Amino acid sequence: MKLLNLILLFVLLVFSAQLSWGGTTKSLTVTVYNHGQALINEVRELELPTGTGTVEFSGVAETIAASTLQVRSRTAPEDFAVLDMNYEYDLISVQNLLDRYVGRSLQVVLPDPHDRKATILREATLLANNDRPIFQVEGQIYVGDYDSVYLAEMPEGLRPRPTLVWLVNNLGPVRQDIDVSYLAGGMSWRADYVLKVDRDNDRASLSGWVTLDNQSGMAFADAALKLVAGDVHVVRPEPTRIRRDMVMAAPMVAEQMQQEDFFEYHLYSLPRPVHMANRQTKQVSLLQAPDMLLEKKLVSRYSGYPGPGQGTIKQGVDVFLIFKNAEDNGLGMPLPKGIVRAYQESRDGSTLFIGEDRIDHTPRDADVELKMGQAFDVNVERRMLSHEQIGKNMARYTWEIRVRNSKNEPQRVILEEYVHGDWRLTQSSHPHETVDARLIRFQVVVPPSSEQDQLVLTYTVEHDFDSTKPGFVSGISHSGGNLSEPPIPIAAWSQTMPNYWLLKSEPTCFAIDDLAAAPNQTTYWDGVRNYQARNLMRDMRTGDQALYYHSQVNPSVVGLVEIVREAYPDHTAWDPQSDHFDPRSTPEKPAWDMVDIRLMQKFAHPLPLPMLRTITALTGMELLRKGSRLSVQPVTADQFAIILELAANQSSSSISQELHATQ
Repeated sequence: MKLLNLILLFVLLVFSAQLSWGGTTKSLTVTVYNHGQALINEVRELELPTGTGTVEFSGVAETIAASTLQVRSRTAPEDFAVLDMNYEYDLISVQNLLDRYVGRSLQVVLPDPHDRKATILREATLLANNDRPIFQVEGQIYVGDYDSVYLAEMPEGLRPRPTLVWLVNNLGPVRQDIDVSYLAGGMSWRADYVLKVDRDNDRASLSGWVTLDNQSGMAFADAALKLVAGDVHVVRPEPTRIRRDMVMAAPMVAEQMQQEDFFEYHLYSLPRPVHMANRQTKQVSLLQAPDMLLEKKLVSRYSGYPGPGQGTIKQGVDVFLIFKNAEDNGLGMPLPKGIVRAYQESRDGSTLFIGEDRIDHTPRDADVELKMGQAFDVNVERRMLSHEQIGKNMARYTWEIRVRNSKNEPQRVILEEYVHGDWRLTQSSHPHETVDARLIRFQVVVPPSSEQDQLVLTYTVEHDFDSTKPGFVSGISHSGGNLSEPPIPIAAWSQTMPNYWLLKSEPTCFAIDDLAAAPNQTTYWDGVRNYQARNLMRDMRTGDQALYYHSQVNPSVVGLVEIVREAYPDHTAWDPQSDHFDPRSTPEKPAWDMVDIRLMQKFAHPLPLPMLRTITALTGMELLRKGSRLSVQPVTADQFAIILELAANQSSSSISQELHATQ
């Protein structure tokens, strides 16, 4: 077969010269979109037939979406017309050559049956070319090894590269500039950012990089590069070629990309031409902001459902870095979505990684908020001081929150309390802000403290859990006391409200007690190998809550978790030792994602699936749908509130009675 490959290479070179591209490329523009497609626009000077004739236009991407092809003349648009178009992509290859020779005579080099080191040349007829070639040699059928074959001629219809063949009618000059554009798959781009934070955490530099991936089957020389940021609706993505080996090109450090508004998207243009080889990943500079203002925030969120007997609850304190995407802060251009990785110098001058977060498309003058991780020296604990039933569906709760600061300087901490149902804040020891119908926010300055010297905050809230009637949310004034604020309709919930989910886990693999035993009661949620479940997981945002569900034996909702890190590549997919190994997923092209979760609450009494089926208000819940198998499921706000109300108010005896009644 080695000789066949050499012969094939010679044929390709000769045949390529016979089918040259023709004409001269005058301009080439490649516009790459986020979703894996690119718009290729080329202006080429071609020699055209006079009247009706055929034009071959080779040198197009192998992943072309032929139905998107547009052709027009820039020289004589009224005198040039394309009557029909064909896309010829039956390319020269060993497989295609032999397929075309089935039933024909050729010469084959075979092992000499009398001398293992020698070969013999025989005339043969190729009978089939499926799993391996089958020859008829001297009246016998030969199935076995062979060294090479010789073909008398190139079969018709094969081409060295994809070619567009047009039937045109030309009433204009012979030489014209022809404008050709089409969509092609196999090209994508993403933005990556490097944030270098100073030692005081109040200033930083930001550099943005665009990573281009070209798997289109074509190289682009001296191309004008444009990038479109935004979610473009595509009816059906064009399938791309199988990915082969990949080459990483060195980053190109140069002037900043130019940005302009385009339809409902943003267009980024590189001010110089680029060369992109096929099967290559290239990095180009997007932006440089050498000095900008930065703010660090410590935020602790609680969104559990109130219930008696919970004991002391430890809350994580998340660390956020925030900067404004404004011109007076060294930025001011819309930022494409991507991952921001943050670094800071230590005392010895070495640069250390301090965290990363994903940002969405960010417009001008908007704040960029990056979650870096959790604070080590600032701790928050809460406990319920009192719980009182004040009506059929109403209860009054008083919470105590203790904040301890082990650092040497005061720390400003933001406490965000997500509340359920219709509620009214009747007492608070500290000023607060009612952000929306679900969120109360306290900002406190915590001095350096010891175990005996902590900041203590208390507040009392009344809940109405009757979800069948319209309700209003009220709160006391920002300055404390019992002055009522104007009621806020529930319809005015803002985007700060978290989304709700359900995560299924087999308790024999990873039970809620395993999560409770994990460091900081936090772990990554891996192993999702269903595309619909993966896509749902990609919709999760930091701060979302999820019901933790034990499947298999005694299926039950057993607790509550919080999403503490949004979707990122699942490394177990490319680990051959993992039970979740998938050879299609690689570090360069990850197919699967995972999120990080933190335990918020383990229910005192699990809520069994048969009991949940008896709750009329849960009828439409995905978990209860017949045949539902998704390991990641969305949950509505009402369903979530009902589940947590059941968890708060059900005792083991009442659950047993309800289960007995359903049997």
